[in-house]
Amino acid sequence: MSEFLFLNNEKIESNLPLRSLFYGEGVFETTRWKGKEPLYIKSHLKRLRESAMYLDIPYPGDEQIRKQAQNCYKIANIEDAYLKICILSDGDTLFYERPKTSSILIFIKEQKESKFTASLCVSEIKRNQNSRLANIKTFNFLEGILVKREAIKRGFDDAIILNTKDEITETSSNNIFWVRGKSLFTPSVNCGLLPGITRDIVITMASELGYDVNERKYKLPYLLNSDFAFLTNASHGMLYVNKINNQSFTPIADEFHKFKNLLYSKLGW
Repeated sequence: MSEFLFLNNEKIESNLPLRSLFYGEGVFETTRWKGKEPLYIKSHLKRLRESAMYLDIPYPGDEQIRKQAQNCYKIANIEDAYLKICILSDGDTLFYERPKTSSILIFIKEQKESKFTASLCVSEIKRNQNSRLANIKTFNFLEGILVKREAIKRGFDDAIILNTKDEITETSSNNIFWVRGKSLFTPSVNCGLLPGITRDIVITMASELGYDVNERKYKLPYLLNSDFAFLTNASHGMLYVNKINNQSFTPIADEFHKFKNLLYSKLGW
């Protein structure tokens, strides 16, 4: 069967990864390369590999991806870089067919200087905690886009996404933690969130700071009654939450700096 592709009325002859373009069938990881390969690159590749396998996307292999990423980082010549590794799928354009091939796409730009704090509202968009894609980092990032735009429109930096049971999940692109006394709290993966690599590091390192970790299902009052809260992701690291809706939190707590300093030490930043 003949297939033709036109862009702005111009016929395209090159072979584009149409399955990724048409259906969002692709997976990605974002990392921060600060002078060297990230210390937790193996964790990122493991999640990338498992996500690709779940979607039946042929995986190029960890070593090939690492070599390409290292080479691209060298060519870009950016000391402190935001680096996005994408696996694009291709094959039959019939939507339910399995992809036959894949390509590696690497995007690099200067790491943007992030704010130290973040204000949050509660999004009107609800997360389906039962979605089989909730824990996979796919190209379909439309929900995150809508959540972030909503927050900015309302005068906040980001928004907390609740699931259909009104349980806390995450924000548009961050995992969320909060502290009360010597206890650290974060939503369970079963709430319908993407378990970040940085999230895993914080959970593991909490005991070093004398905190016990509580990873369960929580509704908003648990967060609002905390001593302080923070956000994590792989590019900016950790942000202090200074406001949720109309409730302001105290100035940056000393304990927050202990979490942040230990995390950055483990990340090699």
